[in-house]
Amino acid sequence: MIRLNKATNNIVSLHHDSVYEDIQAFLSKHEIQSASTAQNYERGIRKFFMYMKNKNIEDLKREDLQFRNVDMIRYQKYLIDQYNKKTTVNAYIAAVLSLFEHLERNEYPIKSNILRLDFLPADSQSYGKLTLDEARLFAELALSQDKGLEKSVLIRLAYTTSIREGALLSLKEDNIRQSECGEYYIVEVIDKGGVKDKKPIRPDLYKALMDLRQQHYCKRYTDNKFFHITPKTISAMMKKIRNQLGIPEHRNIVFHSLKTVAINWELETTGDIHRAKRQGNHKNVNTTMIYANNEIGMENMAGIQMENDIKEDIFEELSREELISLLKGIKNGLGYQVRSAARNMIANRA
Repeated sequence: MIRLNKATNNIVSLHHDSVYEDIQAFLSKHEIQSASTAQNYERGIRKFFMYMKNKNIEDLKREDLQFRNVDMIRYQKYLIDQYNKKTTVNAYIAAVLSLFEHLERNEYPIKSNILRLDFLPADSQSYGKLTLDEARLFAELALSQDKGLEKSVLIRLAYTTSIREGALLSLKEDNIRQSECGEYYIVEVIDKGGVKDKKPIRPDLYKALMDLRQQHYCKRYTDNKFFHITPKTISAMMKKIRNQLGIPEHRNIVFHSLKTVAINWELETTGDIHRAKRQGNHKNVNTTMIYANNEIGMENMAGIQMENDIKEDIFEELSREELISLLKGIKNGLGYQVRSAARNMIANRA
């Protein structure tokens, strides 16, 4: 920011002793070279301070910048639990380290080298997938925790909309409107990379969101947000539920796993990769397939199944009880299709 000195007709710089403005200067420097890099850095920096201090960068003070190496190690572990994609973890860490080097060069009383740690080796491993039944169980078990309703509604919103954690935590009442037909509500947010995302939710989920306003602890907040829990709290919530359900560590179930639920539901129910791509708000189908559940047994693959000769009238050999048991045992997307077809048959009876 500058001002004109009328007496000397010179341009004089105004000095601002603001952490936020110095962070903005850091981001502006990178924006000159790449707007995308600047956006990624800002997202990483905001996540770091929200996790460490539960603060937006606009509210930071100089005393909020003192960290130890062990703090960075814990933050890295949190990111691994959250994403389990090492390139993503490394990118978030790099943003923070680069910022602290910038601040040290600008005479902040910090030592950026203290924060340095080894980057994770790149691999192709991704976070784990959850089924719809598992996601519903996560939402149910969350109710027994502190701020249980808030956690449960957050989980429901995550697995039905496939919207990321950061965008959900910023969700306000202004981001939701009723559809023109009045049968559902539309959630509209700015998600990863500044991309707009719109998803429908059922009236009962909207009501649950509004019920959060009635929680006694919400009265002290004036930011109009629905959720007031931190990423650290969410990570602890997921860990507790994983332990309750006995989910093994190798499945890599994290909060972001909830995003996979509706994407896989679309693939299993409709078989339409483009509907799944829309659900995930992805730019291309290659990204969508990363989220797809590829854990299929060899015995169920095409090379075996397409050569199985199963006669078309086999259902006629089943008793009524056996047929009902068979239909009830069909799960996931195919089960939904069968139940939907049954409902339509009943509705179309003469």
